[in-house]
Amino acid sequence: MVNQSKQIAGSQLEEARSRYAGDLRTLREQQGVSLETVYVETRIPKSVLLDYETSGLYYNESFHEVYLRSLTKAYAIAVGLDVDRILLALERAMDGSYNGGLMSTHEPEEEGAVEPENEAPAQDSANTSEPKSGASSPK
Repeated sequence: MVNQSKQIAGSQLEEARSRYAGDLRTLREQQGVSLETVYVETRIPKSVLLDYETSGLYYNESFHEVYLRSLTKAYAIAVGLDVDRILLALERAMDGSYNGGLMSTHEPEEEGAVEPENEAPAQDSANTSEPKSGASSPK
């Protein structure tokens, strides 16, 4: 029974990674960027780029996490994609939780990233009022 749950998890992991790789290819094509352009911009061999867009390179131990993050960042810049969004999707693909979020206009991660910025001004106004009451107390 343990083996069955590991197989399911492995299958889900493989699906998430394949979906991520395919979504990258689709986004590149939607941006109108050729694989040749990505190669020229990044100097990543075309065979590696093709494999990256097909399999995500996860199966190859020489493409460990640090290399994949570096390759992903270079790829995103060359294609004109949001690097942070693509790297977050990579993390999700690597842990098997990627669900195709790159293909939607609003990912939950993006909404979460906006919230702290919205909270900062509220904290600033709260901090602004605190010194005033603090200033009143000593007087």
